[in-house]
Amino acid sequence: MKIYFASEFDAQSYDRLASCEGLAATWVNSLHRRLDKQKIENWQMRLFGPV
Repeated sequence: MKIYFASEFDAQSYDRLASCEGLAATWVNSLHRRLDKQKIENWQMRLFGPV
């Protein structure tokens, strides 16, 4: 959880987490998206709703 929700982009940790057996497919897909885009998705809408 700490790796996934960290505020800093960390490709090596994301790759390690994505390879964990039993990790939900949605999390694996999210981690692969981060690795492809080289950035963390924007959480503002989920956290605060429409502004």
